[in-house]
Amino acid sequence: MTDKPTYEELEQRVRELEETESGRKHAEEALLFERAQLLRIFDSIDEGIYVTDTDTYEILYVNRILRDVFQKELIGGVCYREFQGFNSPCEFCTNDIILKQKGSSHRWKYHNPTVDRDFAIVDRIIKWPDGRDVRFELAIDITDRMRAEESMRKSEEQYRTLLNNLPVGVYRNTPGPEGRFLMANPAFCKMFAFNNEEEVKKIPPADLYLNREERKQFSDALIKKGTLRNFKKTFVKKDGTSFHASITSSAVYGKDGVISHFDSIMVDITNQEALEDRLQQAQKMEAIGALAGGIAHDFNNVLYAMIGFTELAVEDTPEGSLIRKNLNQVLQGAMRAKDMVQQILTFSRQSEAKKKPIKIQRVVKEALKLLRVSIPSTIEIRQDIDPACGPVLADQIQIHQVVMNLAINAYHAMREEGGALELRLTQEKIGPDDSDADLSPGTYLKLTVKDTGHGMDSALMKKIFEPYFTTKGVGEGTGMGLAMVHGIAKDHGGDIRVNSRMGEGTSFHFYLPVIETTPVEVKNLASVPARRGNDRRSVGR
Repeated sequence: MTDKPTYEELEQRVRELEETESGRKHAEEALLFERAQLLRIFDSIDEGIYVTDTDTYEILYVNRILRDVFQKELIGGVCYREFQGFNSPCEFCTNDIILKQKGSSHRWKYHNPTVDRDFAIVDRIIKWPDGRDVRFELAIDITDRMRAEESMRKSEEQYRTLLNNLPVGVYRNTPGPEGRFLMANPAFCKMFAFNNEEEVKKIPPADLYLNREERKQFSDALIKKGTLRNFKKTFVKKDGTSFHASITSSAVYGKDGVISHFDSIMVDITNQEALEDRLQQAQKMEAIGALAGGIAHDFNNVLYAMIGFTELAVEDTPEGSLIRKNLNQVLQGAMRAKDMVQQILTFSRQSEAKKKPIKIQRVVKEALKLLRVSIPSTIEIRQDIDPACGPVLADQIQIHQVVMNLAINAYHAMREEGGALELRLTQEKIGPDDSDADLSPGTYLKLTVKDTGHGMDSALMKKIFEPYFTTKGVGEGTGMGLAMVHGIAKDHGGDIRVNSRMGEGTSFHFYLPVIETTPVEVKNLASVPARRGNDRRSVGR
């Protein structure tokens, strides 16, 4: 029989039990406090946290942010219904993935259409207090970031689309005399005959300048001023041809205050400069024409009196007398002066031309017959006359003069060394993009007279249509030939253009507008005396 515990033993036992119970309560309180602290931490996080059973999909825990987003009680429900509005587990559920890789996280992104938000998600398996494996998910709301990125992407696409469709060159390059291209749009690539942007990036910017030192001038000035406008220089394409362009550029500074790159716009002004030169030439010719026309009319009045009284004097003098011979010389000189006045009036477009609807093929062919007789065999004459060219409203005598003047001038350019004279008549359509102040859109006859002489430089080409400008010797020409051709072109609603390079010959292109009407029969002009050309292209030939 066991001895009964003493009072002291019972009292000791009670104290031990009280201490154990107190410890348990303290442990429970500590655990509850830690749990409350943890929940407070989870609730203070601005990202969604929830826990679900991997078998039943029951929601075991959600933090404050998810409760606020969904505005309802979520714990106890199933995740696919509460979070997605589905009646069955989600096809994209990652439970199988995280169960296979226990201890490792699985990261993915998802757009939740229920709340119209984007999330970056981290899933993993954790142990629940009852020992089962549960799904723990942290869902970081990246909607604003995604939308900002999408907006930036669309903005970049719009910027790139705009950049790729701009008709002017846009590029970015590093500062310094040699530095490199960081970006170039298609118009810039096309301007320099590059196939793509990558080709441009391999070329030092200085290589595109005709004068490499000008690249350094440009860079130094831009670094000093920060911006440059209308920096005009000559540039070289990939194929070696040159062109004029204007650059407007800005220096872009980094956070450290140092220039990181230049952003620039380049415009090809070659055609613009040519048009400006032609406009200035046209204005000058108009002023000269008005002055010359007024003088010519007054001079004509004087000539009429001289010719009339000289003819009367000739009739009153005996045949074969010295006085009659001298008067005939005076008369011939006056008639030549009259012819020159007529050329001046033609140039100034103040003479009355007899224009009719005609097809000028026959006029050109008849002029060629005369040329073959007068031009030596050292000059080969080639012709290409399109019989299908339509009619024009023209004075056939003036057109004949145009052909003869241009052809004889071409002969003079080749008479020392020989060569080939090519005469072509074609029909050409001028569209809105090809037209300018001198030629409106429409269909034109194009008479081309080309020689293989020594050519002209740009300075000479600017003067060739001016009246009385000639490079011939004394007695070889009046300097009115090309001025007259220019006047005829303008009087007929057309234009004349010239292309030439030193050592490569010269081509004149004479344009006449085609009309839609039945042409009249062209008269035989074989008996018309050929006017000698007034060549101005013989400088250096």
